[in-house]
Amino acid sequence: MNTSEILEALKQQSPQLLGTMPDKRAEAIIAATLRAVKQAIDSVEEGALPVAALGRFVIKQVTNKTDGTVNRVVILRSPKPKA
Repeated sequence: MNTSEILEALKQQSPQLLGTMPDKRAEAIIAATLRAVKQAIDSVEEGALPVAALGRFVIKQVTNKTDGTVNRVVILRSPKPKA
């Protein structure tokens, strides 16, 4: 999803949330938020990073068995839906 698609989904889910805010400003806020989440993920070498409404990002260093290279793996574990 790009910022325009996220904005459109947000408008459909919560039409009054943004009020009269211009779309360009809302998209800039969304982009800045996503950059902040990415920066937080990048700052964790290994472990878990909880992010509100998204879940937990689990970051691991995995060694390739064939050539010994170490790769960084990031997995998003979404919260379980409430029953």
